[in-house]
Amino acid sequence: MNTSGSKLLASIISQGDLSEYLKMSLNIDMFLGIEDGLFQFIDDHVSKHGSFPNPQTVEQHLDIELPDIVEPPSYYLEHFENRFYQQSLKKGMLAAQDLLKKKEPLNALNHLQEIVVGLTITKHRQKLVNYTEEAGKLIKDHYKQQWLGDHGIALGWDYMDSMTGGLLPGDVLAFIGRPGTGKTYNLLHMGMTAWDSDKIPLVISMEMNPLALSQRVAAMQTHIPANYIKTGDLAPKFKEKLFNTLDANPDSNKPPFWIVDGNLTSSVKDIALLCHQLKPDAVYVDGAYMLVPDEKKYQKHEMIADSIQGLKQRIAGDIGTPVVTSYQFNREQTKAKQTGTEHIGGSDAIGQIASIVLGLSGDDDDSKPSNHEPVKTVDVIKGRNGETGEFKINWKFNTWPYMDFSQYGTKKHDPKEEAGGEQNDNHETEAPDLEY
Repeated sequence: MNTSGSKLLASIISQGDLSEYLKMSLNIDMFLGIEDGLFQFIDDHVSKHGSFPNPQTVEQHLDIELPDIVEPPSYYLEHFENRFYQQSLKKGMLAAQDLLKKKEPLNALNHLQEIVVGLTITKHRQKLVNYTEEAGKLIKDHYKQQWLGDHGIALGWDYMDSMTGGLLPGDVLAFIGRPGTGKTYNLLHMGMTAWDSDKIPLVISMEMNPLALSQRVAAMQTHIPANYIKTGDLAPKFKEKLFNTLDANPDSNKPPFWIVDGNLTSSVKDIALLCHQLKPDAVYVDGAYMLVPDEKKYQKHEMIADSIQGLKQRIAGDIGTPVVTSYQFNREQTKAKQTGTEHIGGSDAIGQIASIVLGLSGDDDDSKPSNHEPVKTVDVIKGRNGETGEFKINWKFNTWPYMDFSQYGTKKHDPKEEAGGEQNDNHETEAPDLEY
């Protein structure tokens, strides 16, 4: 059994990526001959047991021998789909020729149109849904992902994770703030949250080099003030903690945490190539307004519009990897009573294309809690379903726990409590009601 369909299915179960399989939206009509039995067996196994069958189980149950696999499923999928399109067109053209011989040109035309429309729907099957016939499979596939715990990529703030269910394929989140207000730290906080959940983040900065970003990530991981690491002014206890943590990372079984210099990925095309190579679960682009479009543009707003459209279509859409970006507010935002997407600098396309838009206040929050802990307010300018709201985040650089940008009011583990030392006196607070 050495057909393109059997190679695709063998590669799928060999790689074991259930989410990629579900995103392919395969159906039995695309398979030929005994391939359909193989597909049906695998699909039934996924539905009943939430996992792929072992290749030996497949071979024994169906009395077949699976082909040897040397490439990823995406390679075989391309050949599989091309075969399906070719076979369907040949069959349609032969039927049209028979109708022409019978002097029924209009019926031949209608038949060819039906074939073309059907193939177009198949080609765009992940983006075009006939609710009556296909919504069942779509929703069931989503249920399988949720059942297996394959939720969206967490953002690290309970307020937003509850609102969004995490970042999903197709999502672009735009984090907006004036220069120097902490956008980079918040992107890194989201990347660290993904990493701590055994997801692979890819962080690309158009403004900072990998050393500076690595120092910030290390500060957040160890809860050592970033300035101490940057200047090398480390007390012995901090130095020991930092070096021990960094030395332990390679043996920690944690996934990769990719940090890339933006000079190497100056365009969306470059990012797409990196995604195919590194296979991140989420991409974080700091200073996305500096991305260069594939085609030369002379107006800055055109360049920004092209880049966010590219991130939405090519990275979040085609590859299925959610994207988090950072942009700047315009000067008018500082004078506004209420911040909206119209205050995003560079291009109106940012607010229009982004699935989620968050805004960071410039100064420390004036409405500080009674214990005067440093916090900032994040505005939900646009949720995936039109939500608005706000929540507070810790903004702790030089107070314990250092480098803490989690949601304010969320109870966190504090090692000092176990040691009987200082305690982090965060108070439980309710998230504000959502506004629609």
